[in-house]
Formats: sequence, structure tokens, C-alpha cells
Amino acid sequence: MNVEQLRQSGEWFKLWCGSSIVSMGSKYGYSQQDIDNAVSSLKRVHEPEWVQANPGHPIVISLFSPESESGFLQVVDLGYAIATFPPVLEGDREDRMVGDLHGPQSFYPTEYEIRVLSRLSKIVDSITLEKETRKDPNAKRPDAQTRYRGHTVDVEIFRKDWSSYVKGAFLELAAHGTPVDQYEPGLREWERLEQEVRKRLPKVDKAVPMVFICSPPPPLMMLFEVNRANDKTYVEKLVSEVFRSVRDRASDDGRDRLQRVSKLVVDMPDRVLRHTITDNHKDNPSEFICCMNPYFVS
Repeated sequence: MNVEQLRQSGEWFKLWCGSSIVSMGSKYGYSQQDIDNAVSSLKRVHEPEWVQANPGHPIVISLFSPESESGFLQVVDLGYAIATFPPVLEGDREDRMVGDLHGPQSFYPTEYEIRVLSRLSKIVDSITLEKETRKDPNAKRPDAQTRYRGHTVDVEIFRKDWSSYVKGAFLELAAHGTPVDQYEPGLREWERLEQEVRKRLPKVDKAVPMVFICSPPPPLMMLFEVNRANDKTYVEKLVSEVFRSVRDRASDDGRDRLQRVSKLVVDMPDRVLRHTITDNHKDNPSEFICCMNPYFVS
């Protein structure tokens, strides 16, 4: 069957074999078995019937583009994350996470959350997901709790809906090298981020430090390298300003909880931009830009 016939049948997985796929995988440290495991994991999430009904979904476009570098990495990075950390799609999480992966708007923050949790599971000594992180069943829960070198740290991953301004600004950065305006509409965007931080402060256990991780807008996930090359302190400046403003506006209890928040972490997978061979990409598919605490630096 040719590609068009496979599109009609929804059987995307039949494209993910052969020497060209193995060659692409070897550039990023993925073996044929790794690719097979990734594809197997995604087959139960993106079944043929769903693929047929959603031809314009971001992941569907990649499912039928295995020889495209960006398509290959999007599919295999996500599938490998699920394959090597199955709890992200097990139990009570399964229906919610699969539903979010199927949503065109919720797909990117959800696949980001999966990749982050899977990556953390490989770094820390142990990781416990949402349902088991608090003894009190009525307590607000972080997305995960980790143990690393004897220390317990909670992890909260934002599913932020970024404005059209930010998405457009970074598309302009990619197309024309136009700097992102950090003022006017940019400030309003960071005010929204401050609101997200304040809204999540009740999840902070005063006895346990927490790391906040914010999902970036999809264009930013690909393009941040350009801006970082111009100003390596950009993220630090933004995070410092966000936390200063939150502290100024928070209640006394909020300020107390904020002291337990280690930092805001923004993750930028930029290897698709570089187009270089990265031997350890399989186990480190994304760069963690950590702003005030080296905890998650790998």
C-alpha cells in the first residue's frame, strides 16, 4: 500500500519500518527496537479509526511523515516517553491523557507533560504521580512527587494557553529573525503567567519544596534557541520578574507557599533546529532551562 492508501485506512504504523527509518533513528540514538516500542505505544493512542477522522491533527501529520526529521522526532520522542514510563497512561490517568492527546489544542501541552514526566523518571531515584502524592484525599495535588539523593520535591506542570501574540511573535522570530517584543503585549502575557503561578500556590505543601514547569507555546518549543543565543539570561530575567510580581500580589499565605517554589522551569526541545547528530537524544530529547536551582540539570 502507498502512503495515500495508508492515509485512507489510517494504518500509519506500516510506514515505520525499513532502512531509512533505522537510519533516521540512529542519528538520535534510537535503535529499531526503540522505534518499534515507540510505535507500539502510540498505536493504542492513535488507532486507525481516529487517525482517519482527524487528518489535520498535528500528530497525524507526523505519523505519515516518518522520513521528515521533525515528524520522526515528534512521534518517536512521544512514543518512547510512553514506552519507557508507562504510568503516564495508566489507571485513572489514561482516559484523561488520551483524550487530551486527541485534542488539537491540548495535544502539545499534554505530550510535553508526558515527555517531562518520562524524562524525570530517568533522572530521579523515584517518582510518584498525582493520585498518590498526598495522604489527604481532599488536598490539592501536584502532578508528581520525586525523590532524589534523599530529598523530596513536588513537581507541578502548567498547561498554559498562550496568547496569539506570543505564538505570532515567535513565528516572526523564526521566519525573519525579528526580536520578540518583551514590552506592551508581552508584559500582558507575563501577567497571565503570574496569574497561573498564583492559582497553583494552594498545591504547594509548605513542608515540601515544589518546582513549577510551564509548557511553552509550540513555536517557542522549536525556536527558543535563537533568542537564547542572543541573550542567555533571558529566561532568568523573565522568571525573576514573574516571581517578584507574584510575591508582591500574593496573600501572606501565598508568599509563605511561594518560598517553597524552587523556580519556574521552561523546557525547549531545540535539536530539531540544529539538525545535528545527537547521540544522547534518546535519553535527553529536551533541554531543561533551569533558572535558579540546579536540581533538574542533567
